Amino acid sequence: MTPKIRVKAFGIFKHKAQFLFSKHYDTTQQGYFVRPLGGSVEFQEHSQDALVREIQEEIDATITQPELLQVVEDFFEHRGRAYHDIVFLYQAHFVDEILYQQPRINCQELDGTVFQAYWLSLDKIKEKQYRIVPKGLEDILTKLTAG
Repeated sequence: MTPKIRVKAFGIFKHKAQFLFSKHYDTTQQGYFVRPLGGSVEFQEHSQDALVREIQEEIDATITQPELLQVVEDFFEHRGRAYHDIVFLYQAHFVDEILYQQPRINCQELDGTVFQAYWLSLDKIKEKQYRIVPKGLEDILTKLTAG
């Protein structure tokens, strides 16, 4: 398979001092990583529209006020494959405020893959030694926590 650059849109959802992350196990590095919800930008789709669509697909939720925080470039290996992602990071809010009260949110991809998202503080992530992806996101979250 020919490697290609992927374009992603992720949503930063903040409640008090916590952020919403999905948690995944990395067999290459033998540890967990966390990342915001979101996914791939389709051809001729604006990254902001992709984020709205992805959140609707994954957790059946509507978001409001997506604000582009930063674009990061991430190079990594996962399950023996090299990746190169361009990631649009948006801060956004849920229309349904009940989502901020749920400690765990069930998520599902269109292919049927099921996973969970959790509200986690940066301190809890460090305590559990989870890796935050994409690279550069931890600095952004630190600024959001301070401000």
